[in-house]
Amino acid sequence: MLIVLVMLSQISTSTLVDEMTDLDRLTLLPTYTIRQFSSYDRKSHDRENAKNWFANKDTGNYLRRDGDEFVLAESEGPGAIVRIWSANPHGKLRIYLDGAIALEEDFGALLRGHVKEFPAPFGAERSRGCNLYYPFPYAKRMKVTCSEGGQYYHVNVRTYPKDTPIETFTRKTMPPLPVLLVKAVGEETDSKQLKGPGVVRSIEIPLPEDEAALRSETIEIEVDGKIMVWSPLGVFFGTGPGLVPYYSMVMGISNTGTGYCYFPLPFQESFRIRVKHPVKMWWTNETRPLRFHAWYRKTKG
Repeated sequence: MLIVLVMLSQISTSTLVDEMTDLDRLTLLPTYTIRQFSSYDRKSHDRENAKNWFANKDTGNYLRRDGDEFVLAESEGPGAIVRIWSANPHGKLRIYLDGAIALEEDFGALLRGHVKEFPAPFGAERSRGCNLYYPFPYAKRMKVTCSEGGQYYHVNVRTYPKDTPIETFTRKTMPPLPVLLVKAVGEETDSKQLKGPGVVRSIEIPLPEDEAALRSETIEIEVDGKIMVWSPLGVFFGTGPGLVPYYSMVMGISNTGTGYCYFPLPFQESFRIRVKHPVKMWWTNETRPLRFHAWYRKTKG
């Protein structure tokens, strides 16, 4: 009789922080499910009254009230809180993990990156919304509360398979802040056609300075005989109007006008990129189940 033992890797704050810079995970199927708690208008569940389908009082709605605390989210583990958002954070935010208070901070300061351990880009205000993307794993259960009501909020939570080993978050076990940098790896090529299997790890293209050319010239990527990417060149690299240098971990434009994309692009049999300009790519000979898609659509109005 053959007995096969499958050892599940332990999930911890360190592994989850490392995962945030591991773009390979985007090409693999997740082992967890994810759900969102939010302040959406509960009337939108009213099937008897059609007008409530569009109920939009999306603030100040909670799971319940425990004494002086408003409960934003609550879930059984093993799992991890991976995102908290609010348009108007105020009061004292508390995160309970496995029955103990793991974090207690001013809600607004935490989500704006003003708490030392959670600086930008983990905590930051973006587009009038305040965000915290730091992970908080737990083994058995979690609860998120606030001392004051009236917020718009989201709390996103992962749930892992039942027997997944979890090291519960504590401030004492927080890892050093990572360097959010992606380096080009693999074999360098200037060919626009590749035979698989493989994963394109990096694409660099010198972009035209002319604004009209950024809109009229396109990039097209064919993977295993199917068009997976089609977009105006400037739109694909996130610039417009005109050529505007910027940096992000996965996409950007250098000060010399070169657009880069670090999203992994897997292919099984063939990879072809069609673009007017020369291309520099790095790729590795590997197999991944998922595929990258990016398609530009324009509507009138």
